[in-house]
Amino acid sequence: MKRILAMLLATMLMVSALPVSAEEQLTDGVYTASAQGNNGPVEVQVTVQDGKLADVTVLHSVETKGIGTAAFEILTEKMVEVQTPNVDVVTSATLSSVALRLAVTDCLNQAGGVKKLVAQPVEESEPDYAGSTADFVVVGAGGAGIAAAITAAERGLHVILLEKSDIIGGTTVTAAVGVNAGSSPIQKTMTKDMFYQHCIDIGMGAAADGSLAEVSLDYARAFADNGPAMIELLIDCGMELQTDETNMDNAGSHQLVSKENGKFGEVLIEALSKRLAATTADVRTGHKATELVMKDGAVAGVKVTTKKGQEYEISAQNIVLATGGYGTGNSVVSQYWPEADGYTSTECVGGSGDGIVMATQVGAIVSDIDQVALRALAVGYSNLGGAVNIANAPAAGAIVVNAEGRRFANEKAAAAVLTKAIDEQTGKVCYVLLSEEMVNNSPAVADYISKAALKKYDSIDSFAAAMKIDAEALKETVAAYNQSVESGVDAEFGREGMIAFNDGAVYGAKAMPGKHICRGGLVTDGKAQVINEQGEVIEGLYAAGETTYHSNHPVSNAIVFGIVSANQVAEKLGK
Repeated sequence: MKRILAMLLATMLMVSALPVSAEEQLTDGVYTASAQGNNGPVEVQVTVQDGKLADVTVLHSVETKGIGTAAFEILTEKMVEVQTPNVDVVTSATLSSVALRLAVTDCLNQAGGVKKLVAQPVEESEPDYAGSTADFVVVGAGGAGIAAAITAAERGLHVILLEKSDIIGGTTVTAAVGVNAGSSPIQKTMTKDMFYQHCIDIGMGAAADGSLAEVSLDYARAFADNGPAMIELLIDCGMELQTDETNMDNAGSHQLVSKENGKFGEVLIEALSKRLAATTADVRTGHKATELVMKDGAVAGVKVTTKKGQEYEISAQNIVLATGGYGTGNSVVSQYWPEADGYTSTECVGGSGDGIVMATQVGAIVSDIDQVALRALAVGYSNLGGAVNIANAPAAGAIVVNAEGRRFANEKAAAAVLTKAIDEQTGKVCYVLLSEEMVNNSPAVADYISKAALKKYDSIDSFAAAMKIDAEALKETVAAYNQSVESGVDAEFGREGMIAFNDGAVYGAKAMPGKHICRGGLVTDGKAQVINEQGEVIEGLYAAGETTYHSNHPVSNAIVFGIVSANQVAEKLGK
């Protein structure tokens, strides 16, 4: 894993120098220090040998696996290589990167300061990418893109995988649930036909206006038919899958889950990354695709800009757009769904709709952009650029109040109902509050705390002060709520399953509705081919995952159609 992450680094810029004097020298020894990361403290150990920075090890952190931890693997190697902690941060893991740099700098200061030599900015050259060519270009290195790159490379295609971030994984790495596939090696009780019918039942057989019914049916059939290939790939990559026996009769449930409960995406991306590293795919992180090149109505290449500003073009007649959703893409949301302006998003920072923008510029069509799964309670999470969904907080006992410190809805109401209620509050935000006892009795809430979505406060007063809401009003609200718990009746909102607040510490956060799963996007057929305004295929252009408009099962959709797109190109090229 470390090798692929080092390879995916590509090039890193050195930033401003540390203030040191020429006389400063490093004293040999082992030093430790910590700094606050995105989710909590990042503790590091630095070894100085022969006056040089010999090793950097992260001893402990609770940063997100595949995001913060991926940044650590990249940066620790880089720091030793260039002999300075002053390396550029990893995009999509900014706070984790900064914490590592601060902790390592602290260690080196303990060792007597950083040598003048290592404190200077280091300019690294990058290869000249002009004249790049490929059989298949994959744009985006989330679940869909990695699956496409693996499949294509293993079928003998020359593949270039572009990722605008410094790390791979996209939003897929944060997925807590599993995948769905009838007639797979470990799920034989559900046939492909049964899963196909499920796809039809949830609306994958036709777009809203019915004009895309035929292409939608084709897509749904391919989704069902290619599910087993997805499972075979995951098993081949070393994933240990199991069936969720409690939901075997529900095709819409996530029936095939990782044995590491709640960390499906992390395990998935780690497994796919190892497989990707063993292929011949040319992985280019920090390379953003900006525009499709067309010739006679067909794809002829793609324009790219690197993190260092180099602009170049890849000649390729087959391109798959796997750029994820558009939850963080304000321009896409504003154009197609202005009502959602201002909502946060649980999408990764890269989920800005790049693929949709590029494809529509060459005539592609979109559908159902406003069909996004919303989460009423999402807490800002700057390391991802979006938010953490804390939907299970009310089940643990949380109450939700407005800026005036008052409850305004049944906290256990359906997401759409609670979202509407929040929209009607001051600033369209709310504040989630739990007692320490509630937190201790809920593994789900403990996970929110580990992700820094919920923070601890000594009292209701300190929480109110931090949130800038009326403390007296909030205490009155809590007292009234406790009386409702005692009486067993929530006369105001009809909530059931209430838990009283005790005196002492509380946990809480400011929250707002968040865009969670983007179900709209580019219209594609069962071969993952992108459809234009005339209802025809755009030759050579494919799309997979949340970039497309039928992402009802986002992880499954991503892997399946990543594989489908690669197989289509391989067959077209006779591979």
